[in-house]
Amino acid sequence: CAQSADFVIILLDIFNPEHLEVVKGEIYETGLRINQKPPQVKISKKMRGGIDIGLTVKLTKISPETIKTILKEFRLENSSIVIREDITDDQLIDAIEGNKKYVPAITVLNKIDMVDEEELERVKSIVKPDICISAELKKGTEELKDLIFKKLEFIRVYCKEAGKKADMGVPLIMRKSNTLRDVCTKLHKDFVSKFRFARVWGKGVKFPGQVIRKLEHVVQDNDIVEVHVS
Repeated sequence: CAQSADFVIILLDIFNPEHLEVVKGEIYETGLRINQKPPQVKISKKMRGGIDIGLTVKLTKISPETIKTILKEFRLENSSIVIREDITDDQLIDAIEGNKKYVPAITVLNKIDMVDEEELERVKSIVKPDICISAELKKGTEELKDLIFKKLEFIRVYCKEAGKKADMGVPLIMRKSNTLRDVCTKLHKDFVSKFRFARVWGKGVKFPGQVIRKLEHVVQDNDIVEVHVS
């Protein structure tokens, strides 16, 4: 199911740049919104009184009349709407439906080894890819891995046992906003309930090996964490 996706890679053959818009259209129809954020729109139902529109920005892509028409189509004849960004009618509909998923995406242009530099530049000007690769020659594939890692906002957290050196070989792969609670959950199902404190080395602490007693502490990329449980 597309709605379960956390990330989208659009892989294009350099000989078919026209496929980009087709693929984007198909992705849109699944309910995924790539490289977008949820529209800053808040809608509240009322018992009576019609439609109230509150704006914190000037709207240039949709009129108040269109807003009211769309709200009525969704049986929101009595509602208050506050709009905090310059939205389109499609964004308004997305906000009303509330069932869209917003995910990062990259466009990858493949088979660049099969054309000359002039043709490559021509296609790049059309597609505007995030990265160009040759899967056949393994050209750009490592850079692609790094880009995916960055776009997904993954971070690496290294574990350490008390009195031993940190295991720098295999990190825990966490997300950018993850906390010590998430680290403990990943390490063992009982670590959260038995948590006493953690010693942390890295950018997010004041000094190396600082004792952290709150599970809500946000971990940073390349942190070393030593968890102590009861």
